[in-house]
Amino acid sequence: MPNPAGELRFRWVLASASLRPVTKGKQPLYLCMGSACHQRGGFRLLPQLEALIAQHGLQECVELKGAFCLDHCLQGRSLRFEDRILIDVSPENLEARFVTEILPHVRHA
Repeated sequence: MPNPAGELRFRWVLASASLRPVTKGKQPLYLCMGSACHQRGGFRLLPQLEALIAQHGLQECVELKGAFCLDHCLQGRSLRFEDRILIDVSPENLEARFVTEILPHVRHA
């Protein structure tokens, strides 16, 4: 069942984040918020990503931003970090993929 409060928070955080330029020195991590990803529950990834960034102490290195579409709609929810696109991201595989596919490429401040 959809979570209206979670969806509204997702839309506000990502929409406001996507309008700001990336903070100097931070690497942007883009979460797709296009309609297909949103319908597949992409908003559920937002609190997990915020928690992973905090858990690994990356608040000064990584900035979570929204992307209106990452053009991988048929392949599931997606993230972009640097030149890497992560497709078919789910709440169940997000932590493992963050640790193996994003964390090794973070430039620490």
